[in-house]
Amino acid sequence: MSNMFSYENLIFIVKGAGISLLIATFSLIFGVLIGYFVSQMRLSDKKISRVLANIFTEVIRGTPMLLQLMFFYLVVPYLYLQVFGKGLDVSPIVLSIIEISINSGAYISELFRSTIISIDKGQMEAGKALGLSKKVIFKQIIMPQAMIRMIIPLANEYVTLIKDSSLGSAIGVVELLQASKIIGSIHYNYVYPLLGAGVMYLLMTLVVSFITRQLEGKYLFNA
Repeated sequence: MSNMFSYENLIFIVKGAGISLLIATFSLIFGVLIGYFVSQMRLSDKKISRVLANIFTEVIRGTPMLLQLMFFYLVVPYLYLQVFGKGLDVSPIVLSIIEISINSGAYISELFRSTIISIDKGQMEAGKALGLSKKVIFKQIIMPQAMIRMIIPLANEYVTLIKDSSLGSAIGVVELLQASKIIGSIHYNYVYPLLGAGVMYLLMTLVVSFITRQLEGKYLFNA
């Protein structure tokens, strides 16, 4: 049992935690970009844009993330092979980031949409009265307020993504959960590695939650 708590195993677990944070961080960044783009489609005056955006969000939010991950891992390479006649070699980490970003983007798009429409419409009318274009009003008046209101929900989304990064273990990503399982399999004891992984997940989410509460206190009255 003593070997289970060796320095090498500890480093292995810490590296796994680093991979989890890497996946969660990039998934949030790309999720925000996807969410913003989809939200603009949902708020568009063009019906086709609204329909396509609604289909996207309903499909992504209505199916399990693990199923989506398996689709990217198993189905997309198969389709690529059929179309181009050669295999698609993509890192499981990259696939995890892509899929989790898309999934997160569907939820963040609703966050963008609901936050934007919650801004007092009188501000849009005031901007028009000043002769500002709709584009300028949106970028300089609406979005700055919307982003302040979104800080806390996005921080909460990051907490969720840290935990969701564990799904990467299903396709071979050696993140925190997979690292703990590997150590458990080597020493024929999963109790301590999984407990350790649980503690590290808890520590990471608690740190983010603490920062979120600090931001909440700072920006609450500005929302």
